Amino acid sequence: MKRCSIPVFLSVLATACQPSGGELDLPSWRFYRNPVYADSKFPDPGVMRDADGTFYAYSTTISASAICPAMRSDNLVDWEYLGSTFDGKPAVYIAGASMWAPEVARIGGRYVMYYALSGSSIQETGIAVAVSDSPEGPFQDLGCLIDAQESGVPNSIDPSLYEEDGHRYLVWGSFGGGIWAVELSDDGLSVRPGAEKVALASENYEAACIVRRNGYYYLFASPRASLPCGYPPEDYADVVFPDPSTAGNTGVQTTYRVVYGRSEHLWGPYVTRAGGRMLDNYHEYLIGPGTVFAGPGHNATLVTDDAGDDWMLYHAYTIGQESVGRVLFLDRIEWKDGWPSVRRRTPSSMSDAPYFNDNH
Repeated sequence: MKRCSIPVFLSVLATACQPSGGELDLPSWRFYRNPVYADSKFPDPGVMRDADGTFYAYSTTISASAICPAMRSDNLVDWEYLGSTFDGKPAVYIAGASMWAPEVARIGGRYVMYYALSGSSIQETGIAVAVSDSPEGPFQDLGCLIDAQESGVPNSIDPSLYEEDGHRYLVWGSFGGGIWAVELSDDGLSVRPGAEKVALASENYEAACIVRRNGYYYLFASPRASLPCGYPPEDYADVVFPDPSTAGNTGVQTTYRVVYGRSEHLWGPYVTRAGGRMLDNYHEYLIGPGTVFAGPGHNATLVTDDAGDDWMLYHAYTIGQESVGRVLFLDRIEWKDGWPSVRRRTPSSMSDAPYFNDNH
């Protein structure tokens, strides 16, 4: 049975549960606060749910001792930090490259990680692949899957896996190269022979992923700071769109955000309500900066809880604590007439929590 969301009640309940010390004493199973993990930076999150129901989140490498680090959770709210998923940095094929934006999936009884390699230029980039018998690692690096120069896609970073009807597709790309997709082999370790890459969005987007809901495909991405939103429809009148002249894609002043388009077909075109294509820099606005948090972006694929609600993990900054870096956030996706939205279109400070049968 679908649970009842009661955000209108939160301020009243919060006051009633307010102890003398000022901290809210709310039952952890019912409410949560953002960020859901802020003990350390955790940029560019990817998420997977294992067969036993445990969630694992993975992050861009943050130090020599935290290479593509992982965390685990039973409820998307309470996270246990696990540390590095590699025993030392692998001998990647681009010397000195950074390891970014890991994505992990269970394929054929083992765990496959796709991660970005970022060198000194957008031509010195690629997507690598690694495998492990455990979602916690250690992962064994298998080398290059997509090379920027060989594929003809500059800035070949930010991998995301989409699976449907036994087929697997890699979505990847970033600023300067565009968003692309290609079918992979059954084991997910190589590009399917003869498969051709397909452009999904322009060179002004990065951090893309695809989900399917309501009979449509949805392409989520984070746009370049200077990219306008096109012509937002009337129901976006409440959004204060970021001023691209004052910020970039990092730091507390960032205009970073999550946008999307939808399509009747996996290969697109992904369009807005008005029919504008992401290939032409048009998109719908999902979530952006607010007065408390800045730079929400690079979302993981959506997770559906046991009540049927969809949830999105992503990174953002807490204003006033930006020195901590980008940390992990969670918000619920609401659907109306086949279009997704986030309440107030900015990260929530406190909200009702996801529902999982094993935790209640």
